[in-house]
Order: sequence, then structure tokens, then C-alpha cells
Amino acid sequence: MDISKESDLVIDISEKEPENTNKPNKGTEKSIKSISNDFPISILKTQLSSLEAIVKFLRENRKYSYKEIAILLRRNPKTLAVSYGMAKTKRPEKFSKYICASKSRIPLSVFNERLSILEAIITYLRSRDMSYSEIARFINKDPRTVWTVCRRAEKRTGEKIKNNILEKDSNSNNSKNDS
Repeated sequence: MDISKESDLVIDISEKEPENTNKPNKGTEKSIKSISNDFPISILKTQLSSLEAIVKFLRENRKYSYKEIAILLRRNPKTLAVSYGMAKTKRPEKFSKYICASKSRIPLSVFNERLSILEAIITYLRSRDMSYSEIARFINKDPRTVWTVCRRAEKRTGEKIKNNILEKDSNSNNSKNDS
């Protein structure tokens, strides 16, 4: 797959920064929904873990509180604070505007309590008909790691992640060979 077509693979939402996102009005969840709820996939190419990169981006570039991030990622705010501290140690500088302006984005709505952060990201990208090697290139992981995480996510959800026709054909061939 050509990387120049990557904007077709993930949701592209403009990078409008809301004013005063640190102090939402009465219902925190309502005010968060009005804010751009995605992150650039390019932040995952750093030496940070997926959770660290996302929390660091949302905290520094979007100015979200831990409580707001916890609602978006469906995680514990204390865990996020620890992850942010570790991310600051590994990478003290903010993500540059160049990285943040990337058109390839992942919506924060893909995260849930059942899947880990990496499982949710890979499941989302896989549902966009990306191959394991393409996903690995985008998130700076080994293709075998991507495959393993994808299989783990399938076991947790009990659903087969929809993928391209070639893989369906190879699965058919494997089941014939197993007989």
C-alpha cells in the first residue's frame, strides 16, 4: 500500500485547538465530545509506548486533564499520570507541529475497557484493510508483534477482525491442510 494514500485509511479531522480545554463547563463528558477526538498516528513512531505517546500528546498538545484523558481512553487517571511521567522522562520535548499536522489520524472512540491500547489501535487499523506489515510500519513495531496483538484482540472480543481477501484465502488453505 502506498503511504501517500494513508489519509484514506484513517479519519481525517482538522487540527482545531479549542480554547480553554483545561476547564470544561459543567459535564466533562459533554465538553470533551465537542473537542477534536483523535490523534495523529505519527506520534506512535517514537520510542514511547502507545499509551505513553497518546497521553503525552493529549496532555501537552491538547491540554487535557488526566480526568478528561481517562474518559476518552476509558482508563484510570492515576495510571495515565504514571504513564505521562514515564513519557516525560523518555522524551522531555513536546511533539512538534509537523508530527501533529499529520492527516493520518486515529479516533479516540476506538478505545474500550476490553482491549489494551495497542490492541485497540491495531484492531482499528486492521479493520481498515491494512496488512500487518503496513500497520507495523505506521506504528514502528515488528509485523509479528502486530499479528500477535491482533490475535490476542480477537480472542478477547470473540470476533474475527475483518481483513483483506488474501488472508481469508490463506486461512481457507490452512484449514484444508489441517484436515
